[in-house]
Amino acid sequence: MKKAILLTIYEHPDKFPPTLNAIRALSKVFEKVIILYKDDINLDVDFPRNCIIYKISSVNLLYASIFIKIKTYLSFITTLLKISLKHKPDWLLAYDQYSFLACTLAKIRLKKISLWYHNHDITDLSNL
Repeated sequence: MKKAILLTIYEHPDKFPPTLNAIRALSKVFEKVIILYKDDINLDVDFPRNCIIYKISSVNLLYASIFIKIKTYLSFITTLLKISLKHKPDWLLAYDQYSFLACTLAKIRLKKISLWYHNHDITDLSNL
């Protein structure tokens, strides 16, 4: 069994059922599944027992000032770095563009961790 994976998503995972399914599947492959997300809706999700949850407390950023948005994102990046240094995961898994950028920035410091980007958004090919 592999050691640990750090899954990052900038929104609450409960908003994305495929992400919850992935967490359940990954919990069978990795000893630890570390999950970092922004918690703006305060939902309790029943994660598998080998999941370690980190939440960035946040207000709904839709109408927040640019300073609050930047502060929240910097907190997300800082927490990502702290978690990575503490748990030393084998993989970083980013589920959206915000967490992918945070992981990419963290990879400057965390060179030995593999980064995997997976997004469930469907792109209309006519817009490419």
